[in-house]
Amino acid sequence: MSEIKQLCVVQQPGDQVAKQPPVHWALGELAASLADHDISIRCDENAEQVSPDEACIVIAGRESEQARSIFAGAGVSVPDKAEALGLIPGKIGDQDVLLVCGSDVRGLVYAVLELADQVVHAEDPAVVLAPKSPVVEQPATPIRSIARLFTSDVEDKSWFNDKAFWRRYLSMLITQRINRFTLTLGLGYNSNRR
Repeated sequence: MSEIKQLCVVQQPGDQVAKQPPVHWALGELAASLADHDISIRCDENAEQVSPDEACIVIAGRESEQARSIFAGAGVSVPDKAEALGLIPGKIGDQDVLLVCGSDVRGLVYAVLELADQVVHAEDPAVVLAPKSPVVEQPATPIRSIARLFTSDVEDKSWFNDKAFWRRYLSMLITQRINRFTLTLGLGYNSNRR
């Protein structure tokens, strides 16, 4: 694939998984990672209207018509398990596409964020957007949890009241596929004294 200046993101309007707000948020993260490589995003509802020389990804839940069509051509599918995801190269008509797919909303968010992370770390995003083989994953552990302790107004109040911190921190947890967060309040002890 030659140098990419624009990526077409295809979402069918009837896809109940792909139209959810968390997926739109994840697409914003993907757009930001692509912008760092001077690649813009344009959205469409039909992959068959994309020009053949344009990079194209299809954002879809595993039950969507487009996903099932690409699964059939690729000989692989995303399992019907919570939070499963797939990055599957395929075709719609004559158009080469990358299916970014999830079994549910979280799975699709994780798939979009996985692609964004690969773009961030890629020397050539064109390679990431046109992989040769599929990636299909599902969590080995259903609950992946982290806790953060607020124990001292002197040490913790600054981050606790910082909205920008929370956006970055929670975005990082989602990107790392942490699916449970607990904020704990109380006394913390660093060492025994007296």
